[in-house]
Amino acid sequence: MQEFVEKLKSIGMTENEAKVYAVLFELKVATAREMHEISKVPRNKVYEALAALEEKGFVGTAEEAGPSRFFIHDITKTFNRLRQENLERLNDVEQYLHSRITFQHNRPLLSHTLQNPWAIDSHLRMMFNRSKKEIVMICHDTAYVKKHIWNMKNLSKKIDLYLIVPEDTDPDMFPIRCYKLQPEMKEFMDARNTDGFGTEPEFQLTIHADRQDTLIIGKLDGQEIGIFSAGNPSVSILVKYLLKNIIPLTKETAQEQPDQAA
Repeated sequence: MQEFVEKLKSIGMTENEAKVYAVLFELKVATAREMHEISKVPRNKVYEALAALEEKGFVGTAEEAGPSRFFIHDITKTFNRLRQENLERLNDVEQYLHSRITFQHNRPLLSHTLQNPWAIDSHLRMMFNRSKKEIVMICHDTAYVKKHIWNMKNLSKKIDLYLIVPEDTDPDMFPIRCYKLQPEMKEFMDARNTDGFGTEPEFQLTIHADRQDTLIIGKLDGQEIGIFSAGNPSVSILVKYLLKNIIPLTKETAQEQPDQAA
């Protein structure tokens, strides 16, 4: 029976659904009690499995007096219907994705450079005030962040706030829980990057707000500079990737060597 069950699970049935269907397949018609006794699936779970199988169109209920008796529907008709339903769902999702691509390509991406401390500070405040759910901050320069991010503790009470810091940072340096990245993702902590600049800037802080707006703060030729972009669809993917690869920074993890933290 196990091979039978595994085949059924491969098309989306749960373990219990597969066991119940396998018994019913052999018996052709059976009560829930009979399926429970043979499959060893708990009786209440048998009823749950049968309800799910009926909803999916695999089984039906015989209309007769006495305890309900169940039977399997015609296999060919069942699978033809499932193929058609799956094809319709796939077509629907494909059309939706195409529409999103068109929307994103036609939507203007707001991006501009901030070239003085006042403008950068204003954008910082704006992002903190407007953010409704989540902010992810990558701290490239702990001294800069310690000096300029004045209200992290209050902000963490309002939204989910993730401060990602270099792994050698003192866990007590900031008033909120800090995180470090997995060792293989160290390039995200790199304070230097030439992408998009004629000369090499030195990053101090990167902020992603609500998985759509980004502010990068750094220095270029000794001058403070910021790059702000809004409505960037790729930010959501990046943030999900970062959050899957963070580790809470504690005194223990701060002391770990890279190969131990992997």
